[in-house]
Amino acid sequence: MTQSATKTDSTLKEVTGNVESFSNCRINGWVFCADDGASERKSPRKVNVYVENELIGSGYATKYRKDLETAGFGNGNCAFDIELDESVFDGRKHILTVVDELSGKIIGSKEIQTEKVDDQSDVLNLCQEHMSNQRFTDALELSMQARKKWGSCLPIDGVSAECHFELGHLDQAVQTYNEILSYEKDAPDWVHIGLGDAYEKMNKLSKSQEHFLIALNKNYSIDLVFRLIDLSEGKSEQELYTSIVKSAISKEAENESLTDIFALCDKLVTNKRYQEAFVIAKHFSSKSINNLILVKKIS
Repeated sequence: MTQSATKTDSTLKEVTGNVESFSNCRINGWVFCADDGASERKSPRKVNVYVENELIGSGYATKYRKDLETAGFGNGNCAFDIELDESVFDGRKHILTVVDELSGKIIGSKEIQTEKVDDQSDVLNLCQEHMSNQRFTDALELSMQARKKWGSCLPIDGVSAECHFELGHLDQAVQTYNEILSYEKDAPDWVHIGLGDAYEKMNKLSKSQEHFLIALNKNYSIDLVFRLIDLSEGKSEQELYTSIVKSAISKEAENESLTDIFALCDKLVTNKRYQEAFVIAKHFSSKSINNLILVKKIS
């Protein structure tokens, strides 16, 4: 590792910082020098990241953080977020060393355990294993490494989006799902369900309903129908209910549990959607005495 100090020992003591986290193929932290305000140097501090004397990433400490400004570190524009070279992800443990380039001072070190990214199917299986064990941060990290290596890939991008959602990163989840839609024009229903879930959490209910409807039209699901009805309670949205009826009497719904169908009709009646309940109940009346009774009741 090359650390050619260009400042005096007293200046070195003024350089301070911290390495805080490693995630999504990036290392984060901050670096500050009290001498910067009085010096003639106007450019931001450059930070280099090394593994075993090899430079694997570099960037500038220019990001603003309110906590750093509050703590007295200048105007707070001294945080860094550096993307690392994919060569470091080889399935081994590494110690990352972060160095302030100008002074040569070591800001800090971070030990990481990387996972080898060689085969997409192996990566996907490992991601799914992490997710089944509620290790969403690990699954996200691995999926981001894979995305960096291979670019856009529907299954891997889906893992990233779902992990973002589970970790509460709703904006990133929406962004990733929309990236999938940008290259996968006929995206599967789970992409739209994921978007619907994220928008619902963000209280963007019209967008949530829009994507749930697209998903419903792609693949019938009684659970999705109930969610759509719950989203629309108190509203008169004919297009929504027309889609619900169409899907409920579609060929895909023929094998649906008659108990669930009756529950759907009953919920529609509760919401005073009598016409829709009548059409669905009548469609299934020959298979269920309950639906036949409901048809007569609505009539």
